[in-house]
Amino acid sequence: MTWQQRNTVGKDRVEELTELYESLGYAVKVDRFTGPETSDETCDSCYGDPSGEYFIIYTKKRSELP
Repeated sequence: MTWQQRNTVGKDRVEELTELYESLGYAVKVDRFTGPETSDETCDSCYGDPSGEYFIIYTKKRSELP
């Protein structure tokens, strides 16, 4: 099974959600969010704050790791 995208969150929530997913038995991977994959202006407005840092949280069951 591949990594599943779970959340896109601000820097202040990364640690909290990482700990939560790990406590539920998941391996967690975090990548920096570089922008929406669409050019839709309504989507761009969600991440329009230039001072904000956003991260994407991915999970995978630990039993599925090599």
